[in-house]
Amino acid sequence: ITINRGTADGIKIGQAVLSPEGVVVGKVHEVSPASCSIILLTDTHSTILARVNNTEHSPGLIRGQQGIGLQMELLPRHDVIRTGDTVVTSGAEERIPINLPIGTIDQVATRQGDVFQNATVTTSIIAFRLTAVAIVLR
Repeated sequence: ITINRGTADGIKIGQAVLSPEGVVVGKVHEVSPASCSIILLTDTHSTILARVNNTEHSPGLIRGQQGIGLQMELLPRHDVIRTGDTVVTSGAEERIPINLPIGTIDQVATRQGDVFQNATVTTSIIAFRLTAVAIVLR
């Protein structure tokens, strides 16, 4: 996605991009003086550091799944993660504030012998229906 805001407006690479509902939908990928391109979270080249809002505040990495969904990887194996738990930004990325909503846990998968567990994350935002976005200037 390309929008008509750029460095002249304070836009920087790595800033969070939100839907009108306040849900993270992507990050600024490239920027010029008058425009910027946004990589959506569902893109296979997209990653964002996140955490689960559970007792342990389980950290993980959100990775896009072929434009159709989100996978949360590298979740600590012994943390209790449940379907319906909220997933938010971790605050570990310089230009992305903590606790911005991303989605909810849909399924958790742990394989015998793995050090980590993975989860599918659903979001209420349908990227191709976006008509407006906001960029968090920090």
